[in-house]
Amino acid sequence: MLTLAQILSVLGNGFSACAMAMTRMIPLRVMVIVGNVFLILYGVAARDYPSLALYGVLLLVNVYRLRQMQAMVAKVEKASSGAISKEWLSAFTRRRTTPAGELLFSRGDEATELYYVVSGLYRIPELKMDMGPGAMIGEFGLLSPGGRRLQSLQCVERGELLVVSYDEVHELFFQNPEFGYNFMRMVGNRLFSERDRLIKELAARPPADAPPSAA
Repeated sequence: MLTLAQILSVLGNGFSACAMAMTRMIPLRVMVIVGNVFLILYGVAARDYPSLALYGVLLLVNVYRLRQMQAMVAKVEKASSGAISKEWLSAFTRRRTTPAGELLFSRGDEATELYYVVSGLYRIPELKMDMGPGAMIGEFGLLSPGGRRLQSLQCVERGELLVVSYDEVHELFFQNPEFGYNFMRMVGNRLFSERDRLIKELAARPPADAPPSAA
């Protein structure tokens, strides 16, 4: 008949073995933590103090790692309902004031930076789209083949921009997961908006083989 210490040892090692078969990190950590608890109880029951010390340390490490992962998930969930924050960019930006009528860049220009609108009004002529405070402009140039601008940008009403180089954007991706997640969402939303606009334009056009309308 198994003793209490042996039962605790079997349970602890069993949970630890099950954790090795998991692919998701949070459930894996939870399973390892449960295994650590049983193995600590085994150390107490068997008076195996080296094992007790070892699994006590492992429990602390695994709990710490679990909390790190949960905090990261919480940040991503928070970011999923937010927008690009000016505070994220403040350490990487320089300010630029633009008068009404200034053309900041044209389609086909080399793209090296993006802009965050602090004040004023800016227009993308090709899309007939106006961008106000809080908007991020120039992100497609970061992803475009050849690093060229896909549209133009003109100042409609005098305003102020935060200017961030693409090298600094790359650095932000590594330093701030929330920024990276929001940046991807923003680009995805713009792409889907552009797709919907094109679909509406095509739907509004008459079929190529349609007879001309009577005057």
